[in-house]
Amino acid sequence: MKKLIITWLIIGVYFACTSVHAFTGDLSYTIARESASAVFDCAYNGIIYVVVGEKGFIAVSEDLTNWTEVSNVCYSDINKILWDGSQFVFISNYNVYRSYDGYNWTGQSCKYSAGNDFAFINGKYLVRNEEGTLPMVSVTVGLTSDFNDFEEIAINPEGVSLINAFAPQIYVLNDIYFALGRTKNILWSQDMKTWNIMPLLNNEEDTTRKRLLFTYSNGEYILYFYERNTLVRYVIDSLENGNWSKTIVDISGADKDATLLHTGGKFYYFINYNAYASNDGINFERMTLPSKGYVGVALLVNDKIVDISKEAICWYDAETGNWLENDGIAQNIHQEPFVENLYWTGKEYIRRNLETGIIEMTTDKVHFYDSGITAENYQAFWERYAYKIQWTGKHYLVTAEYGGNKIWLYDELLNLVDEHTFDGDIMDLAFSNETYYVRLGSVANKVAFAGVYSSRNFKDWSLEKNLIEAPKSNGKSTILTEREYTGLQTYISQTDVTRVMYEVNNLNFAEIAYETKTTIPNIQVIGDMYVKRTVDSNGNLSFGFSNDGVYFVEIPIQGDFAFLANTMYNGTDKMFYILGDKIIYNQSGWYITFDINEIRNAINIENPTYVRVGDKILGFDTPPVIENDRTLVPLRFIFETLGAKVDWDGETQSALVKGSNKSIMFSINDTNARVNGQIKQMDVPARLIDSKTMVPLRFLSEELGFTVSWDEGNRIATISE
Repeated sequence: MKKLIITWLIIGVYFACTSVHAFTGDLSYTIARESASAVFDCAYNGIIYVVVGEKGFIAVSEDLTNWTEVSNVCYSDINKILWDGSQFVFISNYNVYRSYDGYNWTGQSCKYSAGNDFAFINGKYLVRNEEGTLPMVSVTVGLTSDFNDFEEIAINPEGVSLINAFAPQIYVLNDIYFALGRTKNILWSQDMKTWNIMPLLNNEEDTTRKRLLFTYSNGEYILYFYERNTLVRYVIDSLENGNWSKTIVDISGADKDATLLHTGGKFYYFINYNAYASNDGINFERMTLPSKGYVGVALLVNDKIVDISKEAICWYDAETGNWLENDGIAQNIHQEPFVENLYWTGKEYIRRNLETGIIEMTTDKVHFYDSGITAENYQAFWERYAYKIQWTGKHYLVTAEYGGNKIWLYDELLNLVDEHTFDGDIMDLAFSNETYYVRLGSVANKVAFAGVYSSRNFKDWSLEKNLIEAPKSNGKSTILTEREYTGLQTYISQTDVTRVMYEVNNLNFAEIAYETKTTIPNIQVIGDMYVKRTVDSNGNLSFGFSNDGVYFVEIPIQGDFAFLANTMYNGTDKMFYILGDKIIYNQSGWYITFDINEIRNAINIENPTYVRVGDKILGFDTPPVIENDRTLVPLRFIFETLGAKVDWDGETQSALVKGSNKSIMFSINDTNARVNGQIKQMDVPARLIDSKTMVPLRFLSEELGFTVSWDEGNRIATISE
């Protein structure tokens, strides 16, 4: 199974731990956006238009009328698309995508990002390259031919003090290259190698202006800025000896977010409900607006002004001064029933029906039933802005929204039973093994961890020195996340040693040693299952589902979803929830939907077997299997844990296990094994399961000198010396 490295981020605090992984499940899922996406750019090759926008939106049309959305290509924002003469190209989230027809795309990872200056110049792509990590990120601009090479555009003319990480925006005007960026100077070059300085603008400081347009017309270079609530135009006719002239342009409703376009010898200015046109770039007159009454995003597509949105498609006819328009682009988005005032309690959702006033419950957000709770009780409950709720089997454990310092206990009819006030904000809560838990922090100071406290009676609370999270329990097992205690800290750093503990029996816990070792993802409980999310260093997203927190079905998600690692909520209803027969993951505007019956069938391992070595439970990527009453376990992980060396011969499908004084050789599907050269019979042979070599646990362990004992009640095989 592919090794994953993920970043676990909760309210800006990182925790370094050991990952939770198990066998891979080939399960289906669907991906959809939560709402229609905005269009950011459009490219045209003379035959078809391709628009791109937020959340990976792509649509194709031959006539600006009939549009086809192209789904599941890219999932993060696409700000710029171009036609390079043979194919459409865009960069998004450090991936480059190419298409000859707009419908079929191929992608590859790259180390480049694309701003508005993404262009195709003399057979090469202009890109931005970012190296390093925050806060020491170096940004450079350069050229690439295939998104593997990079030729930095070195800009260091004499007499100019460039700010560190100077990554300018590059313009090509009148066959001259210009660099405008984090300096007051404007630089120009004929070959992008030797750079010269234009006369300095006599304008406001950088912090008071925003560049709206840089263009060339009738022998003059023209710059428009939004300065101190005014539209200002600068003009110069010579790159070396000229002087900038400054003109204030009188436009009602001038704004820093306006769009200025120059095409067909005319200048156009758009900002929401205002549209202007000018022949000289100084005197602007109002234009007619589309029938919808405003221009949303004005794009210049092959000298044609186009406004594309979900409401309407509009393009401007300069000859008639009118807009041609039709309906907007219909998008494939996630649709689900809207449910108000709905809270997840750990075993069901609860709400007040606004039409009937009845307090209802549901397990799937679709089918509701009368809870028997009075409106008065629910009102008192709701007025406390309940956000985190945990059903204990007897009571509802409740805390306020966004980290209040009080916790309440309600019975099943929402009668208040008890309450307690803490010295700190409650960031999370749990009930496990007849014990109440809270994790304290500070919302105001953005501190996610200031200690986990526990109580058996809801009155006397004590610090759990090793816990960094409230326990997670699905009613069948409990997972603890621990660290080595070095004194109470208000911040958990990546260097803190952490452990994941699994409940073995009678409130005893054993550390889980996972076969694939990475950092731990955030594990949540939804219904009776554990759910988790991991993102590796390449941005690959996967989800895991489990009955016990030890063995997970891993579902890799196709596509670039690294940005989903940026936020994590503690409430499971903010990340995972049940809708009918589906499990929904909802974050950053994306819905990933799984079939709950498929998930349950995959994780419902009949009588799972656990292996304990010393004080650790082994979390195999592929769980142990039983054949003829013999336990088969993954070869390499188990015996390297026992200190043996494992050599595998793929051609002969045989393995050699070397212990301190014994060596054992065996082959797949062969019951004969050679122990120090002597043939011995195994009850069952080694097998290949999910590309893993599975071997009989007792035979090999005992031949290497270990003792294997079996706990039938908890189905744990314990290996000891």
